[in-house]
Amino acid sequence: MLRLRLSRTVWTQLAILGAVTVIACSVMAFGFVHVPALLGFGRYTVTVDLPESGGLLANQDVTLRGIPIGHVAAVNLTKNGVEAVASVDSSAHIPTDSPVRVSGLSAAGEQYLDFRPEHGGGPYLTDGAVISGKQASIPVTLPHIIDHSRGALAQLDADKLGKMFNELHVTKDGP
Repeated sequence: MLRLRLSRTVWTQLAILGAVTVIACSVMAFGFVHVPALLGFGRYTVTVDLPESGGLLANQDVTLRGIPIGHVAAVNLTKNGVEAVASVDSSAHIPTDSPVRVSGLSAAGEQYLDFRPEHGGGPYLTDGAVISGKQASIPVTLPHIIDHSRGALAQLDADKLGKMFNELHVTKDGP
């Protein structure tokens, strides 16, 4: 049997290499990948009851007055609408009576869940808290806007509108 003997210098180099490897992996796991947050440490879960999703999807941001504090873990269908399950950073103190709304980040449709407390005092939301639909709101959807505008457009008098366009010399191609 062949027996390999390593010198003290080689053992020292291996120990240093091992220590650097452990430190580098720790920095990556805790600094970049955020392993504790992925495992649920330092976070709490809040459920928000909504009449409909308003375009909200899982993995979208949760904000407190516009500052990111977590993400939407799931959006589930219920008998009365939808429930959004939010995973929130435990350092965020959100008053229990805070209004929450689904807001649009841009016209492209990226939605997020935004808490807008009216005061800074407690009591605060804790793990497992449920926010009722009375505190939650969703954006007005395009189909609702179209439905509501139909009634207004039906009240317009086509003859008077045509006369107005003729007097302004406006055509479909421009003035």
